[in-house]
Amino acid sequence: MIRWWNGEMAPWEAQPDNLSIPFRDGKTITHNVSAEGGGEIGTMRVSLTRTKSTPIIYNSDYNQTAINTNSTINVSKKVSLGLSATYTDYNRLNSPMLGEDAASFNKGLLYSWPRSYRGEDLVNYQMKDGTRDPLTGYPYQYIDQYLWWNNYNNNTTLHRSVLLGGISLGYKITDWLTFTGRTGIDFSNNMYETKNKPVDLIGLQNGYYSESSQNDKSNNNEFYFRFRRNHFEIEF
Repeated sequence: MIRWWNGEMAPWEAQPDNLSIPFRDGKTITHNVSAEGGGEIGTMRVSLTRTKSTPIIYNSDYNQTAINTNSTINVSKKVSLGLSATYTDYNRLNSPMLGEDAASFNKGLLYSWPRSYRGEDLVNYQMKDGTRDPLTGYPYQYIDQYLWWNNYNNNTTLHRSVLLGGISLGYKITDWLTFTGRTGIDFSNNMYETKNKPVDLIGLQNGYYSESSQNDKSNNNEFYFRFRRNHFEIEF
């Protein structure tokens, strides 16, 4: 038995599975419902997909809902119209830090935490009054000693909305010459919200709050003729 840096008496021995301390069993569940039909006038398909994921990193998750529709309308024997749209609603809580950063679990496992590591800083990152434990005497190098506090109390959420839409028009001019025109829109909105919990009792130190929003929009247009005759085909 030895006295550890946190003052507790414990055996100094290798732990059988301490590499799994930062992780949990992850799972992803996806549900999909769709309906489709068609006839001489045209075809139509509508689908709804819901995905919910619990990643292997604690205090991190995401979910996504997507609605998709695609239809074709035969206006006449020579003219056809295509309509498509997809709306996606995506929500994410925290994106884990990777690589060489001091806030990365991987760096702790590779360079900082020995085989005798018991996750004692995970158990003691917070005091009973809700303030941050100073972790006096923290012995592990190259890793942020407040990694667990930051992981559970500093949270960033992302809400993303994406709309993809398109209209296409096809016109059969002759048996060997057709015209196609397409126009589409790609619009997305990303909203970030960051909340960092103060580390002291009266809420003055290291607390932080921010919101940001970013919009992106692009339009795509395409028009071309297709010539096809005697096994020869060209678009222009």
